[in-house]
Amino acid sequence: MVGHAIGTDIFYLSENIKVEYRNFVMYHEYFEFKILPSTSQRKCPTAIKTELELIPAKILADYISFRHSQFKNLHEFHKEIESPVGFLDELQESINILYKEVKSCD
Repeated sequence: MVGHAIGTDIFYLSENIKVEYRNFVMYHEYFEFKILPSTSQRKCPTAIKTELELIPAKILADYISFRHSQFKNLHEFHKEIESPVGFLDELQESINILYKEVKSCD
């Protein structure tokens, strides 16, 4: 699990995320919620594209697979709860970006 406590400067991530992935995953959250203006559209897909540019080539394929799986799980979770308007669409767009990246690594 990864996230940002809305209205705060608190970011969190689960201990089950590999140590070598944590900085990149946390960067995504920081970029999405602190760098991009709050009025930006498509914040999550923009953050995932920026995040992927930082990943070292030696871990890129595994990292992309990990994030693709993580985003699919997150999408399923948010379908079951009340999510912010447009968030499911942003998650789906991020999944699509990651899917294309997974396929390019095959």
